[in-house]
Amino acid sequence: MNDWAEFRHFRYLLEIVKQEGFRAAAESLHTAQPNLSAQAKQFQELSNVHLFRRGKAGRIELTETGIAFGAIAQGLLDARDEAIAALVAIERGQIQTLRFGCTSLVDQELFHTCCQMHKEILPLCPVLPTHGDRRGGCHTSSQPAASLC
Repeated sequence: MNDWAEFRHFRYLLEIVKQEGFRAAAESLHTAQPNLSAQAKQFQELSNVHLFRRGKAGRIELTETGIAFGAIAQGLLDARDEAIAALVAIERGQIQTLRFGCTSLVDQELFHTCCQMHKEILPLCPVLPTHGDRRGGCHTSSQPAASLC
């Protein structure tokens, strides 16, 4: 388990990767460069990964792991923001009905899994599945949502 890893690690290291340097990243994050360096060192030591190395003229060069980290960290931080936005929308009562759409090309087991996940998260919010036909059009099923999901 990696309980030591926090969102701030991902945000700080992502900024280092984006800015390709500690100084610019520290300025962008409004923090001191030594703090940023300590966070980067801690993350790399605890995770046993190397995201960058010192290149010419003191610039950093991303490792293969560092390149992958950029995409993974961005996805993680985006998911965090989406999760918080979803919770706020639920709290405000802004999610009243969910429409799941799919075509005959979508795996039915996957469709049912999505419906079940939704029912666990929002048990009071009805699911209205729609299924597309092979010509690309969609129609709302006349079957009750419970029978489709």
